[in-house]
Amino acid sequence: MRYKDITGNVYGRITVLKPYGSDSKGQMTWVCECECGERIVRKGCTLRLGKIKSCGCWKKEFAASINKTHGMGKTKINYVWLDMKGRCNNENHKRYKDYGGRGISHDPRWEKFENFYEDMKESYKEGLSLDRIDNEKNYTKGNCRWTDVLTQNNNKRNNVFETVDGITATRSQLADMYKVPRPTFYWRLKRGYTVEEALKGKNKPTNSNNRRN
Repeated sequence: MRYKDITGNVYGRITVLKPYGSDSKGQMTWVCECECGERIVRKGCTLRLGKIKSCGCWKKEFAASINKTHGMGKTKINYVWLDMKGRCNNENHKRYKDYGGRGISHDPRWEKFENFYEDMKESYKEGLSLDRIDNEKNYTKGNCRWTDVLTQNNNKRNNVFETVDGITATRSQLADMYKVPRPTFYWRLKRGYTVEEALKGKNKPTNSNNRRN
């Protein structure tokens, strides 16, 4: 079997020592040694893509340093902060393309958890998510709030807004306000109803496309 020899390559704290063999899917694995002395076996593709930086010791040290700094390394608000930074700064983050990849960044002060916590702690409650009020602007104190999942979903930049009876809201919000089950509402839209007709239960107007032969 042909494979690219990566013996001696260094990935983060990992140095590749020698081939180990193929896994169940036929992918080549390698014996590696971390700077801490731990030996591990990992797939070559995950090493080359930068998905592995250490044997796991880096994460442990990072968590320990956070706890030592502010004692909140294992709190949910700290995980929210880390994920926010990852979306903005880490090209390997699964959602980077929707954030950092399109120019969304965060307040430079928020590089430190203490500053983020100071700015956002007052309105924080467990179970809430960090949401940007204007999805085209950055993560800053003035543009961020804590919201529940429903509010955050209604604030997505790909939502469609409609105006009915002078009220402008997302389609899902309008369905809730008019007490129309969402499946019924969206079924009506697919059948050709206007938004107002779908909300108020009016019969779909007859036209040439809808007459039966």
